Amino acid sequence: ERFKLYLRVCHAAGSDTSAAARMVRQHVQQRTKVLEEDVEGNMVEKTRTSYNEEELDLLRNYPFEQAHLLPPEPFLGRVTAASTHISRDLRRSRTQYEHQFRQAMQSSSPSMEEIYEIAKNAAEEGAFEGLMYLERAQNSSKFTITARNRLAGVEQALFSQYKDEVPTSKRRFLHNLSLTPLVIIDTNVLVDALVEKMYQKMDLVFDTNVNIIGSNQFHRILLHHAQAKRLVMMIPEDVRRELRQFGKDGRLLHRFKGAMVNTSTLEETLSEKVMMGLVDQVLSEYNTWSPSAEMLAEVPQDSDDLNAFLVRHNDVFEELTELKAYRGVTYRTTLDGREIYPESTDLDIYRLATHLASLPLPDIGAVLVATMDGDFTLVDRAIEERFGFSVAKNHRSLKPWLKPQAN
Repeated sequence: ERFKLYLRVCHAAGSDTSAAARMVRQHVQQRTKVLEEDVEGNMVEKTRTSYNEEELDLLRNYPFEQAHLLPPEPFLGRVTAASTHISRDLRRSRTQYEHQFRQAMQSSSPSMEEIYEIAKNAAEEGAFEGLMYLERAQNSSKFTITARNRLAGVEQALFSQYKDEVPTSKRRFLHNLSLTPLVIIDTNVLVDALVEKMYQKMDLVFDTNVNIIGSNQFHRILLHHAQAKRLVMMIPEDVRRELRQFGKDGRLLHRFKGAMVNTSTLEETLSEKVMMGLVDQVLSEYNTWSPSAEMLAEVPQDSDDLNAFLVRHNDVFEELTELKAYRGVTYRTTLDGREIYPESTDLDIYRLATHLASLPLPDIGAVLVATMDGDFTLVDRAIEERFGFSVAKNHRSLKPWLKPQAN
């Protein structure tokens, strides 16, 4: 929804700036029904209008998000105009801090000390709000690289003070912090890693085999960055079980069609004993972070929010189901009488990632799901906005989230 808003606002701003600002106001507007007593003592239903202050903060930084970089203008200009228009309806202290921040940033050489004081005071009332002021300051060209590095250090210190108050889903907007992304690995990534192990076991060259053209190398990229401490990886229990099943039932045989390998060697490699050994190697290498029992205690078994999200995007899942059916047997979940939605393992990943993103995970800056499955990749932007985790399907989509390399 934010990306659609960005496009609509930028388009409208070219001909009608007032209409563009109005779109922003409508986006953050919230209407609630309340019961109030009228002058005659009767209870009557009225509509009360308020504005989502946190969403307004996110819009102010939206063009600079890690998952994408977008031209800031004219979008930010219209966000500023909208926030000025509705300032009387916002919390007084928030309006005060925003006014102070704008004044400070109007100077040709803003004071870092002044920016920090504004952020620190705002953080006392809302940690995320205070940190966002420092993020916005670092996006300004008015500060030198040295000054921005100092601001990043200040932001890191302020975050350390309030880290338990900032869930991981919000930390993904704080891309100047030195935090590590948590990557939840889906089965399809691990299958590629397992196939490579099988090639190595048979002394075949994985990269040059005629059947490997088009095969994904994403598993290698993830492992490389994990070894470099730029991300941590987690394998859910459902995915572990699924990978073990791949190792047992011989369904990977088709990946070796055309491979110049002796039949007896292939059969030996596909034996359950050898395959389970290779599966264990993959599971060990691709799991570098484990949640505590407390973290997993409240992962829901079902989610009305998730079900509503799936139904809302039923057109995407319907087309994807048809495509998967062309490739062979496919397993889908039934909702509202339609068997077109992601299978249970994928829905478990949705719920797990959403839950972990809602927690203030130690030293974690974002939760991602690494997958090439269209059940995630075709609705990745919507997932980010609705559930607070992101989707990485290749190096390009992973790169913005990597922890910066130490100098």
